[in-house]
Amino acid sequence: MDIYYRASLLVEHYHFVDYNWDISKGCPSFVDEPPGTGMMDCPQALADIQTYVRNLVLWLAP
Repeated sequence: MDIYYRASLLVEHYHFVDYNWDISKGCPSFVDEPPGTGMMDCPQALADIQTYVRNLVLWLAP
C-alpha cells in the first residue's frame, strides 16, 4: 500500500466519520459526542470539506 494513501486514510478518518456533515441523518453507534452546528453555522465550511474530499478521492484514484 502506498505510504501517501495510508497517511491520507489515517489523517482523514475523522472527516469521513464526522456525522456533523448532516446531523439530520443521525450518528454512527460509536459516536458519543453531541452533534455540532459548525456546518450549519458556516455553510462555506461544508463546501470546503466537500471540495477537499473530492480532490483527495481524485488524487487516490488509479
